[in-house]
Amino acid sequence: MAKILGMPMIGNMYQRVVQNPIMTLTAVATCNLEIAEYVQSIGGRAVMTGSHHERASDRCAEALAILEHEDAATYDIIVMIQGDEPMTHPDMITEAVQPMLNDPSILITDLLGEIKSDEEFEDRNCIKVVCDLKGNALYFSREPIPTRANVANLKMHAGQWQRYFGRRIAEVCIGVIGVGRVGSGVIQRLQSFGTPRILANDLKPNHEIDREFKMERVTKEQIYREADVITLHVPLTAQTKGMIRESELRMMKPGTMLINTARGGIISEDDLSAVMKEGLLGGAAVDVFVQEPYAGPLAEIERCLLTSHMGSMSVDCRTRMELEATEEAVRFLLGKPLQGQVPQEEYDVQRDGL
Repeated sequence: MAKILGMPMIGNMYQRVVQNPIMTLTAVATCNLEIAEYVQSIGGRAVMTGSHHERASDRCAEALAILEHEDAATYDIIVMIQGDEPMTHPDMITEAVQPMLNDPSILITDLLGEIKSDEEFEDRNCIKVVCDLKGNALYFSREPIPTRANVANLKMHAGQWQRYFGRRIAEVCIGVIGVGRVGSGVIQRLQSFGTPRILANDLKPNHEIDREFKMERVTKEQIYREADVITLHVPLTAQTKGMIRESELRMMKPGTMLINTARGGIISEDDLSAVMKEGLLGGAAVDVFVQEPYAGPLAEIERCLLTSHMGSMSVDCRTRMELEATEEAVRFLLGKPLQGQVPQEEYDVQRDGL
């Protein structure tokens, strides 16, 4: 009976539920006479049950038996809403119930049950629910619940307004594989977002970076197992080609976000596509591919963000690249010392056809 939005909590809940056109009957099960009288005073239907129930589901089961006896009817789908979830929107009920109408094989749905496995997360018969920190239902999904800005963008362009929950960078564990010029730059920029746990891996330890930034030097395998976000910044060599295949992908957490803006071929594109179609990984962002332009199965996966090798596609960057290449060619012709020689490793890559 505590008030919220100017009226008792149970009143808010009842009024929102009865607005849903999919519901044939809405009733309040209670053992509290005050609540029953209040519900009746606003034109609602209350069912008095015993006071011995420890679980709300048991109370609702007793109320259902009373209702079906009084109405001489059988109700096919029962939706139980806790009285402390008054902000449940009518459309959420439709979203939860509609799959059960479409598929009679679904017998029961526990909207607040904890998802305990990847199989449940992917199972279309397991309705997922997102709650706020107080346990109020926010929205339901039969599909795995996305947390991606690119999905929200696609929804908006399709005329749908849907917001998704995510995590702050400061709260996640970030794995950086390759801590050279680019990788160390990533770590430097991460400091602006708070204090995320940073796991780093590189063949050549840089003690200056270690002193400047708070991070842990670990193996790649530890990064695969523990990081929430994994970003790659290594060259393509005989050692890094196919560095991440199915076995490495299956080490990762179900919600891991994998980013490759380094070189195509470091991640097996076919393996990444296969495991993502199984529902593994929270998402991926890929800017580089073995064959470019890319036309492959990753394009079929909504939670895989693809860009067309755009890492250097800014006007000033491309201008600098052309100027520096021209200046280097002039230095070579004049017999002057070169300032940007191509590393031997790159010749090895080209020779090996990587």
